[in-house]
Amino acid sequence: MPAMAQSVMIQTLTQIDSVEQLEQLSPDSVSEVILAHKRLSRLGKLETEQLLELAEQAHKRGLRVYLQWDLLATENDFRRMLQEVLEQIPLSSFDAIRVQDVGALEWLRQHPAKPKIHWIAETGHHNLPSLQRWVAYVGSALERIVLSTELPVLILSEYCRELSVSCELLAVGRILLFYSPRKLLSPVLGAPTEMTLATVTSTDQHHHEFPVLEHHHGTLMFHHRDLFLLDRIEDLRTSGLRYLRFDIQHMELRIWLPQLQQVVRDGLDSDGKQIRSSWPRQTTQGFFRANRTERPIEKLKNPNLRYLDGEVVGYVLEVASREYMAVASRRSFARGDEMILITPEGKRIPFVVEDLRNWKQQEVEVAEVGGLWLLPHERSATAQSLLYFAEFFSDGD
Repeated sequence: MPAMAQSVMIQTLTQIDSVEQLEQLSPDSVSEVILAHKRLSRLGKLETEQLLELAEQAHKRGLRVYLQWDLLATENDFRRMLQEVLEQIPLSSFDAIRVQDVGALEWLRQHPAKPKIHWIAETGHHNLPSLQRWVAYVGSALERIVLSTELPVLILSEYCRELSVSCELLAVGRILLFYSPRKLLSPVLGAPTEMTLATVTSTDQHHHEFPVLEHHHGTLMFHHRDLFLLDRIEDLRTSGLRYLRFDIQHMELRIWLPQLQQVVRDGLDSDGKQIRSSWPRQTTQGFFRANRTERPIEKLKNPNLRYLDGEVVGYVLEVASREYMAVASRRSFARGDEMILITPEGKRIPFVVEDLRNWKQQEVEVAEVGGLWLLPHERSATAQSLLYFAEFFSDGD
């Protein structure tokens, strides 16, 4: 990254749920706060009166204040939220509204107050053209995009360069794995309370305890490790990200926020590593270094059917026992060439092309690239077998 990216000052933000938490914030801990109404947010705890009071107090402290509206709702629930909550909240009380639902985004886009919008694109928006289309669609009202933690640092840097709005990323906090509007703890634990927290384990991984939260919006399941990226703060500072978020409502804000902010301000990986070593929960860097979620898919593929170094000549589409093999060519080959077939089971069948015909069964000397050709059937050859020049395996592979 160019030196200009290093000169950009990263701002930090976190969610607070009470005046007491606000008072615990040291002056240099964060520059922005998120407030979440219990009817609008999956993790919201505030009623309307508390929300407005907290927004006023935060503004008096010189903080920017954002309203979190990340709940996904049915059409009926959406209308009730508008009538019972949003019509009672002056949007001008907030510096921006953070939304994840497309319907909420459109409602804000058309609102007469023209509020600033933060588009939460943490799920389902992993490609640059998609994000660019949202930027163009929302227009000048869009102030920020919250990027997915599933993007590795090189991709994050590219997106920050290409997008015309500021980008935010979760740097420290819980990783949401699963959300359901159904209440999944109550059938097991009995009568529900307003908010129930438990840990669950899987049958094959007893040593991993996943936090699960149930409340009136449903059930949320979190990763057993907290995301922690501040031991890569030097990469974060040069990535072009303008905002880092700390989702640490499950921690003591007054203890940890100043330490996290100090790392961001000084920009030293060593400081981040020191805090990570004392973090009360296990941590992970997630996909920050690389997203390798496709690797298990490779294990499902038949290794005998992989194109070795791009040297495959063709592949067998169909066989008629003792009659012919129908081969689709990727490279040209000719009568007299020494060949090897590799079957799906890994068996190697050497042979010489003695008879070569086109699809009309006319004799030809050369099989051109991209055609269909008939060869005499070789014993044990089956459909999906791969065709190679014998010299490709002359080294003994």
